[in-house]
Amino acid sequence: MPPSNIYESHVTELIRRTEEILSLRFEKPSSFQYKAGQFMFVTYDSPQGNRRKHITISSSPTESFLEITKRLTGSDYSRGLLEKEPGDWVRLEGPYGKFTAETSIKKIGMLCGGIGITPLRSMIKFYADKKLDKDIRLIYSNTTKASIAFKDEFDALEKDDKFNFKVIHTLTQSDTDWTDETGRINEDMVKKLIPDYIDREFYTSGPPAMVDAMKDILKKINVKDENIKFEYFPGYKMHTDIDLMFVE
Repeated sequence: MPPSNIYESHVTELIRRTEEILSLRFEKPSSFQYKAGQFMFVTYDSPQGNRRKHITISSSPTESFLEITKRLTGSDYSRGLLEKEPGDWVRLEGPYGKFTAETSIKKIGMLCGGIGITPLRSMIKFYADKKLDKDIRLIYSNTTKASIAFKDEFDALEKDDKFNFKVIHTLTQSDTDWTDETGRINEDMVKKLIPDYIDREFYTSGPPAMVDAMKDILKKINVKDENIKFEYFPGYKMHTDIDLMFVE
C-alpha cells in the first residue's frame, strides 16, 4: 500500500504568469489537506523517465485546485513542465513545511523578490478568502513590470474594501512608465513603506542570499527574532543584475 501522503492526480490547466513564470494546476485529491505556505513533491512522466522536484504550493487551501508556480529556468524539469497538457498524469507527495499562515498576530509584513512570492501568495489568498482580521503589507521586488507574478490579482485584492492588504512593488530595472518604488528592498525602504514595522510579524521567502539579506534588514531595525518567519528556496541565488537566477 502506498504511503498516505502520496496521491495520483493530473494537470487541469497551465497559466503563463510572465514570460519566465508558469503556473500548473492539478486536480486536488479529496483527502489532500495542507496549510497555506507548504510545499509538495511533484513527479511527472518524461521520455527520459519520471522527474521529481519539491515545489511550493502557490494555491490556497480555500481553492478547489492545487497549483504550483515555477520560474522557467531552462532545467530539464522546467522544460518538461512546459510540455505538459491538461489530462497528463502527475504524482503529488506532501504536504511538507512549517512556513505556514498560522499566526494570531493581526499585523503582518512580507518581503520577497521574484519567485519567492509563491508561499506568500498562498497565505494572502487564504487570509482573504477566510475574511480574517489581518493587516498585511507586502513589499515585492522584481526586475521589470513585465516580470511581476500575480500583479493583477494583488492589485485587485488591494482594492477590496473588506481586506486590509497593501502591496508595494519595487523594480530593480525601472521601466519608463514606472512611477512606484525602484531598487532592491533595503532598510530605508522598509522603514518608509511599513512605518509600524516594529509591531508586525514578518514573512520572507526566496533564495538563501535574499532571505538572509531580508533577515539582516529586519534585525537591524530591531524586529524580534521570533517575529521573523522565513523559508529558503534551495537551488536559487541572487544575481547582480537579475533578481533571481536558477543555478542547477
